[in-house]
Amino acid sequence: GNYPQDAFSRYLAGLCLDLVDDSANAKVEYRKASDISKFFDITEEGLIIQQGAGGTNKTSKATPRLEAGQTYLTCIFLLGRVADYSRGILPRTHTFTEGKPLGHAVPLADLSYLAAKSESIVAMKKAAKSGARVATKTVIANEIAHQNSALGALAYLLLFATEQDDFRHWETLPRYICVGKFPCPADIKELDFKILHGSTHRRPLKLKNPIVRNGLLLLNIERAF
Repeated sequence: GNYPQDAFSRYLAGLCLDLVDDSANAKVEYRKASDISKFFDITEEGLIIQQGAGGTNKTSKATPRLEAGQTYLTCIFLLGRVADYSRGILPRTHTFTEGKPLGHAVPLADLSYLAAKSESIVAMKKAAKSGARVATKTVIANEIAHQNSALGALAYLLLFATEQDDFRHWETLPRYICVGKFPCPADIKELDFKILHGSTHRRPLKLKNPIVRNGLLLLNIERAF
């Protein structure tokens, strides 16, 4: 509908299509993700590069390309919280294996931005849903009151004492969703990552088994606050 588009959702769709060996449709989603992204270009194979690094027009976004026979690791990092508005600097995560840098992940979605853009749409839907819910409860209470006024009054009390919205909050969601796709050893077992976000932090991560392995494609997801 009118909700804002974000590059990560398109990228994730492309990644899922890649995992089921539908590379043709995956390329379509990666191109859409690249069109939406404001700071980074995304190639048709899902590689993420600094905007303009692959050329000056859309046709040159297909370079660089994946190397034949090379294993690639796709990392998705969920960083921070939407409620923490003090973290306004775009984060960048650098990943390491056995002390050797592999590559970095970059933010493809800022959920605080999406929340702000979606607020007015959610407010309208919330008002409509609340109105429909209140109207339904009123009809039920009136029908009961026609049969028995005392039960009708009790129905009003019970139905409207619990009247509340059931919309979920954005506050528990991560602030940024960062993605990186880069070459890695085929037998990778340990992965360190460093978050550059105002200050530098390095955290060791035992990568015993990636979440998904499909041929030369590995996938891992991490959550950090």
